[in-house]
Amino acid sequence: MTRSLAIVPLLLFAALVIAPFARADEPVFSGPQPEEKLPPLKLQGVLGEEAGKQIDPLALAGDKSLLLIFFHQRTRPAFGLTNVLMKYAQSRRQDGLFAAVGFLGEDPAATEKWLQTVQRHLVPQATYAIAPGGVEGPGAFGLNRNVTLTVLLAKDGVTTASFALVQPSLPVDGQAILDAIAANLGDVRPAKIADISPQQPAARNGARPAARAEDRPGMSPDLLRSLLQPVIDKNATPAQVDAAAAKVEAAIAENPALGREIHRIATTIVNAGKLANYGTPHAQAKIKAWAEQQAPR
Repeated sequence: MTRSLAIVPLLLFAALVIAPFARADEPVFSGPQPEEKLPPLKLQGVLGEEAGKQIDPLALAGDKSLLLIFFHQRTRPAFGLTNVLMKYAQSRRQDGLFAAVGFLGEDPAATEKWLQTVQRHLVPQATYAIAPGGVEGPGAFGLNRNVTLTVLLAKDGVTTASFALVQPSLPVDGQAILDAIAANLGDVRPAKIADISPQQPAARNGARPAARAEDRPGMSPDLLRSLLQPVIDKNATPAQVDAAAAKVEAAIAENPALGREIHRIATTIVNAGKLANYGTPHAQAKIKAWAEQQAPR
């Protein structure tokens, strides 16, 4: 792993992974909460027959159940969970479940182009659209821009369940959402996430897979903070950034999994248009370069 690949990804790791878990005990909210009425919403259709049309998910759901997903950050776990939920929702449409995904972004035209590019990876004939309000989303919904996914369940226009997911977990969060769908539809036995997505086994004993930085080898928050402070300093010179990178190089070389996670985070930052928020221009150029590199194997 080269020095140029080592510098900025750890910066991103500290900013996006360590910092949120420093507040892991605090509840995270996004969007309307249970028993609150959903505000009016118009989405812009992108694919298939819905392309270019306004979509009113509340009207389409009517008095039936609605699964509404706001897609904040383009990450692999977010895609995995969303695709499983949308595939399941399509199978239950005749039972009274309507589902839609609203993608957030600063540039609707760029988001539309991107959705058309990745269309082959999405669930056929499902409703994928662009939400208004840019990265903040529709103002009346009170979305949290620091989460990756906001998943809402509603019936008769009233919220029945709300999930603010920072790091989506298919086994744990997926099952919780399936349980909420079952409650809306009146199912006696909720579907099992392991049956819907057998390639993603459920967590053993119902435990959440390790997600916190301190639970992953080589990703101690205290260690990374001490390594990253000189890197994230906006007053750092290029030489100082390079010097700080030398201190983290060994940690990356010893932990390929860390390198893969860092690549994912860097890609997320660039795709979300947040590059200018991190470090100096010297560091930002390296962030972009890291995001464009192939993920370490």
